[in-house]
Amino acid sequence: MQFRLITANMARSGTGVRDLVGQRPDMVCLQEVDVNQWRSRFRNQAREVAEGLKGLGLAYWRFLPFFTGQSFCRLPAGRMRAGGPAWGGFGVMIASRYPVRTWRALRLGAGPVRVKRRADGRRVLDLGQNRGLLAADVLVRGRRLRVATTHLEVNSVVARRQLVRAWNHVAAPGPAVLCGDFNLGPTAVESVGLPAQVIAHAPTFPAPRPRKTIDYVVGSHVEIGAVETFAVDGSDHLGIIAEMRV
Repeated sequence: MQFRLITANMARSGTGVRDLVGQRPDMVCLQEVDVNQWRSRFRNQAREVAEGLKGLGLAYWRFLPFFTGQSFCRLPAGRMRAGGPAWGGFGVMIASRYPVRTWRALRLGAGPVRVKRRADGRRVLDLGQNRGLLAADVLVRGRRLRVATTHLEVNSVVARRQLVRAWNHVAAPGPAVLCGDFNLGPTAVESVGLPAQVIAHAPTFPAPRPRKTIDYVVGSHVEIGAVETFAVDGSDHLGIIAEMRV
């Protein structure tokens, strides 16, 4: 049983719908999705992506906000939903061609408060950002498959800890896949010691000339065949396409 999975960091881009649709996926997992954010001109990226993918038959979807409100005024995150929070939000989403039996969410916490240096040399106070995981238990031709997506902290120590929590939540006796922006290099991911059977990755950042490998697909009781990257309009990440078999 084969299916085609896409994972992509939207990174305040346009919706990138044409790029996603052009890959003809069965499952789509997205990170850095804006809903009613001032910085992306108050577009509901989650709903726009969902509407664009519906024509391919990906009718099941959810958005999980890491926070509610705006990036400069973050309020406690609301529940996962198909529409997104009315006051705005930022987080991850999944769209699926296959029926979803159960949607699951896990809060992964935030990184520590720290002072960091921006690209222009200025120092700014980083309050950390709450992170989370969204998972879907889908039925693929009668078999259960758990697919999850997350976006981990930039702080590598925190990201390692979050990755272990995320995988422990996703891993099941049956087939399971975790994908997303881990903000960790391959060596760091391997050092965590995930009991995953397969790990797929490719250089995806920055998009014009990708040098860093921080986006992944990991799984157990699944096989990963061909792995490719593709451009997402406006994003500073390339997306990953993975041909998978359960």
